[in-house]
Amino acid sequence: MDNIAFEILSAYEELDVEPSVSTEDVIVFRLEEMRFAFLCPKKDSITSCAHIFALDVETFDQPHILLNEIDFEGNSTLPKGKYRSVCLYESGSIINALVSYEEKIVDAIERLLALLSLSPLQKEKEFQKEFLFYWNNAAQNGKRDIYLDNDTAFSILSVYQSKDRVRYIAPNVCLSDLDATRNGNRVWQQRVDIAAIFLPIIDNRGILPPRNNHPWGKEQILEIVCSDTTNHISRDTFLQLRLGQTKYDTLDIVFGMTITKTPYTFLARIKFHGGNQNSMLERLIHNIHSVEMLQSEEIDYRHLNQVIGNSTGNLSKKVLLIGAGSLGSYVASELVKNGFKDLTIYDGDALSPENFMRWYCSGIFKNGKKASLLGFYLEMMHPEIHVDTHDENIDAAKLIKEMPTADYIIFTVGSSDTQLRLNRVLKENGCKAKVLFAWLEAGGQHSHLLRVDYSTSGCFECLFTDNVGNMVNNQANITADEDIELNTIRNGCGATRVAYGTSVLLRTTSALLDILHKEEFENVQGNYLVNISPNSVAYDYASFTKEACRCCGN
Repeated sequence: MDNIAFEILSAYEELDVEPSVSTEDVIVFRLEEMRFAFLCPKKDSITSCAHIFALDVETFDQPHILLNEIDFEGNSTLPKGKYRSVCLYESGSIINALVSYEEKIVDAIERLLALLSLSPLQKEKEFQKEFLFYWNNAAQNGKRDIYLDNDTAFSILSVYQSKDRVRYIAPNVCLSDLDATRNGNRVWQQRVDIAAIFLPIIDNRGILPPRNNHPWGKEQILEIVCSDTTNHISRDTFLQLRLGQTKYDTLDIVFGMTITKTPYTFLARIKFHGGNQNSMLERLIHNIHSVEMLQSEEIDYRHLNQVIGNSTGNLSKKVLLIGAGSLGSYVASELVKNGFKDLTIYDGDALSPENFMRWYCSGIFKNGKKASLLGFYLEMMHPEIHVDTHDENIDAAKLIKEMPTADYIIFTVGSSDTQLRLNRVLKENGCKAKVLFAWLEAGGQHSHLLRVDYSTSGCFECLFTDNVGNMVNNQANITADEDIELNTIRNGCGATRVAYGTSVLLRTTSALLDILHKEEFENVQGNYLVNISPNSVAYDYASFTKEACRCCGN
């Protein structure tokens, strides 16, 4: 057989190649006690890669051999048999176009040899990397959502059920839709016949997922709860189990386990027989009747931020957003995607057709008050997001009332007079929140952000103050008067709108998120101005502050 792949595989002493059933595209071989089919990469496609299948394997205890058989019936190029794919590559780990045909073949075989020569400890780690894949394959289907507020501490969970979903909710998690009704009936009914707990595992050594001929049962539960060799759970968790009781014969346990720095949860249902007066620990040791593996998914707001790399340091921070127009709608939508779930929004304007092209949620809503519409959209994103909306423009009294509970106050209103007036209110009333002023220039080329901590010098009025204390136009703005005139749209009766597209909204929102990131992770000293253009983001830490400012000057 004149075949490059066949020659390469035949050169390996470990492989017993079967020429009688091999073809130019598929090479069958034995390795140790297993039989494999090697599908060669396509020579006419630089992005193709080799694939290896375990062939006619009924029992195995190797990681990365997929559980489901693949049906190749009708494919005349493949030998008859039962195929299970061997997962050798992580998605995107290799750019196949950069690798030669011969290198692809060698690489695939070397990876298979490495996989089959793993030590027991290495196998354990590889199985754990794919823990949820194995668990969900063996578990009962169903839509079960986990909402935790802490993945390191034992907690009692509440169980709620709708027509087609079940929720397991930690005590400090508040879901905005839990009291929702439909046709006069509650959507979510509490299941008082099921006890549920969250049980964090602090040492996952020896804990393997259910797999071929290795289901989970009483033995695995007892290994976690009261192992003789490994403290899988903390002393506090053990005491909680020993002191806690459940009178129900069903206990759902949400296990938490961190693997390669990634937190996972998986759900098991324990059925007891008798022992109703005993502690949870005693019933787990003496009264387990059966163990069911259940499919579930952790979808609490903290976890969803954590798994995409967002910081969870802002989960308890409160944001007061003043202005729900075009820029405000972009800022609010990105705040809740970056770890802020508690917002208060003020805006008295209504959404109109002129707003549609540059208001973030206009594809969903066509009319109504901007603040309420924006709040409704944000809360639809996740039930832990809470938005307090006010369909009115904020005044001094309301700002003074809101100020003490806010960690950040963000201005995204277009009126300089509004920002100047409220800037003084914040300064005079000793605002302790960090304040961000954001505004756009006509034409959509330039925008600005001002970070203010009122305990130090520098405020929004400094931008409107010259060196001797006279009020002047905003000195940060650089758009010429003729360009402002050119980009001003008049609606009649003195009403105007400034022309700009959405690119300036995206740039400004991105720079604002960077400022919030600095606030969280850096020791920011002093106030500063950020000047944003299509080509640059420039930080001004000194020149905008004016000693002659009538608001914050000496």
